[in-house]
Amino acid sequence: MNHKMRNLVVLLTCAVALPLFSQPKTASSLYFSVLGRKKVTVVGQDIYTTGLYVSADGGETYQHKGWKSLPIFGLAVDPRENGRRIFLACGNGVLRSLDGGETWKIVTDWEITEVQTVVIDPNDPQTIYLTSSYGTWVSRDGGDSWHSLNQGLQPVSLTYHSVLAVKPSDSRTLYVGTADGVLVSRDGGEHWQRSGLQGRQIHDLQIAPYDENLLLCGTDITGVYISRDAGQSWRQINMQLKGRDIYSVEIDANNPGVFYCGGYLCGVNRTRNYGETWEPLDNEITDKTIRDIAVDLRQPHVVYAGALNYGLYRSTDSGNRFSLIAEGDGQIRAVAVQ
Repeated sequence: MNHKMRNLVVLLTCAVALPLFSQPKTASSLYFSVLGRKKVTVVGQDIYTTGLYVSADGGETYQHKGWKSLPIFGLAVDPRENGRRIFLACGNGVLRSLDGGETWKIVTDWEITEVQTVVIDPNDPQTIYLTSSYGTWVSRDGGDSWHSLNQGLQPVSLTYHSVLAVKPSDSRTLYVGTADGVLVSRDGGEHWQRSGLQGRQIHDLQIAPYDENLLLCGTDITGVYISRDAGQSWRQINMQLKGRDIYSVEIDANNPGVFYCGGYLCGVNRTRNYGETWEPLDNEITDKTIRDIAVDLRQPHVVYAGALNYGLYRSTDSGNRFSLIAEGDGQIRAVAVQ
């Protein structure tokens, strides 16, 4: 059996072996979603690869924890609950698990569909936000009920919300990426105003943990933008960046000025100087489409990249080299590390 087939068999039986290296005693948990509907037969069994996979031991083994028939576009794990409380952004709403993914419940009703992301308020675990093709909703009771935050949003381009970020020091300040730039609210989403990048579709948006005035956006066609004044002004930072359709941006919380980004056929790119220059990383994934990137906060030299149709990759040297650690039948859409 060749190396590639061996990796596939191991993943589909939910036990992926990673390269050997010393694991810390407090290993991070890795979560990733596989979006794919194809059924694969392995050793006489029909195995579905769609759903959520979780590694509770820093990547030694994986378990399937999500529904097999639902596409998962985003996920959020409550760090205060030791991985027991998980939310999934799905095509038909939001799913919630209170037992680490053993059981699930759809907590949204029929009017909330095409959910893109789900976000847990860093200051209030009972406050949950979701973004969808039809706007943003909030739950103040842990997901049991939802309230629309779309008052006054016209036209339709301003109601397509792809991503949301909560200001860590002030949960009433929210940023939302839309099909027509960035919106900001300073009253918990009750009212919105424009915050730049009109005419650009926003795929991802992050706030730097070490400087809340620093915002980073990945856009469709026009690359990466940075704001150093909380969204009042933006600057395009594409010098030596490979590709302009950027689906994911990631700020290294432990190393100021280090960002990663990935997108359509451009692999993973890294900057060490706040985006003044970029470098493409690793020949193996250079030309692959990257859907999501995550940096391990406990081990910032560990970086994960989820690829379209090519599986999950990991680097243990800050992105210099990536290794394939999980081959999904379909695209890796969301990656999270806790």
